[in-house]
Amino acid sequence: DGSLGRETSVKQVAHRMANCWRVWGERYGYFASEKDAQIFYDELAYSILNQSCVPNSPQWFNT
Repeated sequence: DGSLGRETSVKQVAHRMANCWRVWGERYGYFASEKDAQIFYDELAYSILNQSCVPNSPQWFNT
């Protein structure tokens, strides 16, 4: 959410990770459009928050 300091909720963590991966995907041309990048972000954040996918441990700590 752009706030500074420690994360205080799993929502902040999920959105930080999804946004990081979206930015990398855009930088390296993985998406055909900005809309595709937004869909990726939305679906990934939803999946993390609903525990249908879980990144491996280093991603939680280093992304």
